[in-house]
Amino acid sequence: MEEKYPVYSLGEFSLDVGQRKLSRAGASVHLTPLPFQVLVYLIKHRERLVTRGELLDKFWEGKDVYDDSLRKAVGAIRKALDDRQEHPRFIETRYGEGFRYVGPLTEPCAAVGPEKEQEISGISIAAAEPLLPSQTQSLFTRKFAKSAKLAAIFGVAAGLAILFVIASAFYRGTDRRAETAAVPIRSLAVLPLKNLTGDPAQDYFGDGVTESLINELAKVRDLKVIARNSAFAFKGKEVDVREIGRRLGVAAVLEGSLRRDDSTVRVTVRLISTEDGRILWTGDITRPLKEIIAVQDEIGCSVAESLQAVLCRDPNYKPGTNNLAAYDAYLKARERRLKGDVVKAAEFYQQAINTDPNYALAWAGLAEAYAVMETNSMAPPRSMVGKAKECANKAIALDASLASPYAALGLLAAFSDRDWAAGERYFGQALASNPNYAIAHAWYAGTLLAQGKFAAAEAEYLRARDLDPLNTGFLNNLAETYYYWRQPDRCLAQAAKVLELEPANDWARHNQTRCYLQQGRYDEALQTAQKAGHLSSTGRLTIFAQSGRLTEARALLPLLIKENGGTSPFLVAGAYAVLGDQEAAFAWLQKAADQQQADLVSLKIDPVFDGLRTDPRYAELLRRVGLMQ
Repeated sequence: MEEKYPVYSLGEFSLDVGQRKLSRAGASVHLTPLPFQVLVYLIKHRERLVTRGELLDKFWEGKDVYDDSLRKAVGAIRKALDDRQEHPRFIETRYGEGFRYVGPLTEPCAAVGPEKEQEISGISIAAAEPLLPSQTQSLFTRKFAKSAKLAAIFGVAAGLAILFVIASAFYRGTDRRAETAAVPIRSLAVLPLKNLTGDPAQDYFGDGVTESLINELAKVRDLKVIARNSAFAFKGKEVDVREIGRRLGVAAVLEGSLRRDDSTVRVTVRLISTEDGRILWTGDITRPLKEIIAVQDEIGCSVAESLQAVLCRDPNYKPGTNNLAAYDAYLKARERRLKGDVVKAAEFYQQAINTDPNYALAWAGLAEAYAVMETNSMAPPRSMVGKAKECANKAIALDASLASPYAALGLLAAFSDRDWAAGERYFGQALASNPNYAIAHAWYAGTLLAQGKFAAAEAEYLRARDLDPLNTGFLNNLAETYYYWRQPDRCLAQAAKVLELEPANDWARHNQTRCYLQQGRYDEALQTAQKAGHLSSTGRLTIFAQSGRLTEARALLPLLIKENGGTSPFLVAGAYAVLGDQEAAFAWLQKAADQQQADLVSLKIDPVFDGLRTDPRYAELLRRVGLMQ
């Protein structure tokens, strides 16, 4: 029998394996032989992640020297398919692991015989699951545009029609209802549970249960779950779910209420389509208060089950704690942490650990708190490194599936130890465990930015933004990236988007000021800085120096040194750098290095120091602080 090869339909593209031809709407698309083979291999093995090592072994004989060639091959595939790494429609990247084909696919031609079926497709056609394109949509690429309708399900054999059923899955004696849907949900926001206790002081409890649900559902593969910050933007507001869907770029929301007294807790939830407001699934559960952990786990498992997703069938799944007092302390820690009170959060995490020493989430939270205190200069240099690492490793020993302790270790490795390779490995582990972990994407982006890897940093910040689209911190991170990248136009555009959401955001004004200075628009820089309501001696000196008003700038030096010389010699070094006094600038940078000041992490990329870069002392300083190998 003559051997035939499949002709795959990849959405608007056609891939003829036998002819080695990729086309779009009948027009040939250029793709060189090796990237073509890699694409076919990823499609054949689309049911799983294909590791980098596997691809190197298959196409480059496993030689590490060709890792860059693999990156370029995948880049060529993306270019041919008009795909983007930060918004993948076809090729998903799992950092530190490998790649997976996630795009639409059908085989319009019955192109292979039975003896070749497994070799070509990687799975039996009869047993194949539907393949779904990514539904990621950025809020700011099409602001408030109506979310794209969920993609139709693509079968892998011609004429195969598959309907998904959103299952009735509140399976432990709860009220349950379900509707049949022709499409699966691939993006979701969990809205804050309404507090029906009548006591505002109990808000932290419902908020904590909501966050736990977000964190559990975020573990589901191929499900985009919006981060807490953006989901909680709608707390206490009556907003149509279709509007929420448009603003967050999600296909469904999970909303509900919580009522508790001294002995019982009742949680009512419903899953709603943001396309048309249909209720897809509801659940109502009442349990003894001491079983609150089981309640939230049951809800998370049930929602995942209703989405045809695996969560609690995962053999690595572990509940948090069965100790109500420990759980209550943990929720109070999360409340404090999310309000920015890291020190008080650490106290509550420790209280939870004292109550239940095997509470992995509390150990992970304490690790994160210590890591943030260290890297944000909230404690003496390196005073928190050992504690943070000990807590993170304890959390991993108790539950290796958690993402946050790996992220904490990545933050410390990069910004405290300057071990960028170790930091990348840890962030890879965190994101492999939870691809929806927005803060890990942002922290990883920060490490890439410090190294001057601007495009890679931008991609990670964009991913963080997509997962948390209303988080102005991530939007400001993007603006700052463009400033360091010497792209002031893009910086200003991004800062303007922040100010649309928060007109009084000082960080956005600061980014605007710096970018106006990059463009030589000095009057606008000064006016913008004044709009923030305060203008520091550092800000005035910088504006005056860069606009040529050197006498006024130098007059501010004594005040600037008095305010910052003891705590931030890096800031003083920057002032001398913009004044053109290289000797003084290097002297203060040495002081910053002696103090191990955290701000030195931006030394490699900060435009303020552009005038120092040709001096041999600059390269030596970069080596000293771990920014140059």
